Amino acid sequence: MTPMTPIELRDKSAALLDRLADRLPAAELSQLRRYNAVGEWGVLVDELTAALVQDGIAVRPSERDSLRELLYAFDPPGQTYKYIARRDEVLTQLVVEA
Repeated sequence: MTPMTPIELRDKSAALLDRLADRLPAAELSQLRRYNAVGEWGVLVDELTAALVQDGIAVRPSERDSLRELLYAFDPPGQTYKYIARRDEVLTQLVVEA
């Protein structure tokens, strides 16, 4: 997979947050948008993934695919971020709408 540029990370993260905005708690969405604005994409992707998995927030297949793309933007995933480091396992734990 080709690494994403910072602009791609910003834009793809913002687009996914916009699509999930009606399902995320307002305070969490606001914090995730702040992370995006300051370039903390690892924190954003990890915390977004945690929220989706822990809260059982349903995602559409296209949203899952966008999240997968963001999770794989961090290669190697390293151990700094719990959900990015376990991305394959985490993707199977998502609630995906039919």
